[in-house]
Amino acid sequence: MERIKEYFKIAFKNLKARKLRSWLTILGVVIGVFLIVSLISLSEGLKGAVLKQLSMMGKDLITIMAGDVSSISTTMMGGGELSDDDIKSVRKVIE
Repeated sequence: MERIKEYFKIAFKNLKARKLRSWLTILGVVIGVFLIVSLISLSEGLKGAVLKQLSMMGKDLITIMAGDVSSISTTMMGGGELSDDDIKSVRKVIE
C-alpha cells in the first residue's frame, strides 16, 4: 500500500514539473478515444444503411453475374454471358 502512495506522489510530481508534456499527452489520449468511437459509430451506421437497402430489395431476390470470381474487372463490368451449365445450376437451386 505504501508503494502505491509513493507511485502516485512521483506521478503527480512529474505532472507538475512537465505541464506541457502532460497536457499534450492528455489531449492525444482524448483525441484518440474520440476518433475510435467516431469510426465505430460511422461503420455501424453504414452497416445499418446497407442492410436496410438490401432488405428493401426483397428477401427472395437472387443476383447472378457472369464472369470469373477471381477477375474483379469482369465481375464489375459484367461483360460475360451465362453458359448453359450456369443456367442449369441456377434452376436446380431455385426448384
